[in-house]
Amino acid sequence: MTGVLDLKTQKMDGTLTRGQLTKFTGNGLLLVGSDGTSPGAIDFYQSDSPDTSVETVTIFGHNTDTEVVFVVPIDLTEGKYQVTLTTYYSGTETPLEEPRVIECPEVTLV
Repeated sequence: MTGVLDLKTQKMDGTLTRGQLTKFTGNGLLLVGSDGTSPGAIDFYQSDSPDTSVETVTIFGHNTDTEVVFVVPIDLTEGKYQVTLTTYYSGTETPLEEPRVIECPEVTLV
């Protein structure tokens, strides 16, 4: 993961606007499921209880090897969150056997 951009405010400081588009950039980000065609997932975890996912995003506006654009769930409360991306993307047509989890820097939802 090389960057997190709030597309509404154009800020890259880790502050994201609920209900608005966000872009994650990096390498190997293409989010695919275990069958190689269904979507992977973006999970939001409250920073004070990181063991329980509070929201999973599986619909993306843009999903490539270097960028993932999605709408930050509007029903999450303001505060700090850990975010993970889960993918079976291997860089080839054959998906990985086990999921690869990419941990993002902590974000603050406003």
